Amino acid sequence: MAALRKNDLEKARKRFRSGASIAISSAKDPAPFQLGELYVDLVVGRQEEAERSLEALLAKNPRYTAALEARADLRAAQGKWLEALDAYRAVSQQLPSDTRVARRVGEMRHEVSVQRQAEARQALATHELDAARRAAVALVTLDPTSVEGYQILSQTAQASGNLDDAYVWAARARALDPADNEWSVTVAELAMKTGHFADAVSLYDELAGDDPMFGEMADEARLEFRIQNLPERARRAALSSRLTRSHLAVLSWWFVPEVQHALVPNAPEVAIDVVDRSDRPELVRAISLGFLAVSRETHRASPEAPVSRSEFSACLRKIAAFVAHGRVLPSCLRMNVSGADSLLECGILSDASSRSVDGKQAVVAIERAARAGREGGS
Repeated sequence: MAALRKNDLEKARKRFRSGASIAISSAKDPAPFQLGELYVDLVVGRQEEAERSLEALLAKNPRYTAALEARADLRAAQGKWLEALDAYRAVSQQLPSDTRVARRVGEMRHEVSVQRQAEARQALATHELDAARRAAVALVTLDPTSVEGYQILSQTAQASGNLDDAYVWAARARALDPADNEWSVTVAELAMKTGHFADAVSLYDELAGDDPMFGEMADEARLEFRIQNLPERARRAALSSRLTRSHLAVLSWWFVPEVQHALVPNAPEVAIDVVDRSDRPELVRAISLGFLAVSRETHRASPEAPVSRSEFSACLRKIAAFVAHGRVLPSCLRMNVSGADSLLECGILSDASSRSVDGKQAVVAIERAARAGREGGS
């Protein structure tokens, strides 16, 4: 071994062969000397001869630790990281307390992880999604704490159109590295797309601590979460693409507590097209409080008629006045003002691009008008 370390290969080979002959003639085990000569072959580049000798050695004694380690060293030198990892693990089973072997297992695991990551990223870049998925699964199987592996699984699932799985893998990656804000944004976006609104609220609120821009996204997620938990009729109204008079009555009932619990001393005006509807309580309350008008000629409330921005603006002012109970209102919500422009200026309405209103826009505006009524002032 001293000659081998000094690179005196001829001397080392002669000594190893001599030792093997002496061992055989003495009925001793020649394996250590044969293993030494095998290393000489490796140093001089006779790799095939070394491999044949090694396999022959292990065929005679499969549990020969030094030979098992030699096989692991050889696979590592060849860049066959997975085979090297398996080989070092075999050594580790026999030497569980050996820190040097444990270090080599860790080094090989790292090399295999790097290799799998590269394979997965390359496959994902070329849209070979099955190959990317297999490489990522191999990566997290090898290392269950691999953030990169779960991120690739999420990205692969998203590219395949499977958003639910994409969210699950993304959330697992974030749990392993919650400090990665860029990935937290990805998880929050997937949470919104898959209906995990409570999780999205938590993520956006946390991100808003560093960037106030995410505060608006948190509010949007919070609204979606509330809508998700509404009764069916109210949820349909909040998700409608075009607000009707029925939707307006239902939303004012569910999003303004004062409306739902108001006492109505006078009998409401009769509307013949409301009597047999499932949303009759909400419509009767909206009519009674003056939010919706009934035609004097036809005695109809037309609950399925779409609500124009002008009609909606007038209703918002009525809601604010009802909630205010005589408090001074911001000028844009006073009854002597008409139209939507002033409501846009003071932030009650937020979209000036459409003549109609959808359910979510209505929810936000109704809550803002009611809040202004409760708070009063400017």
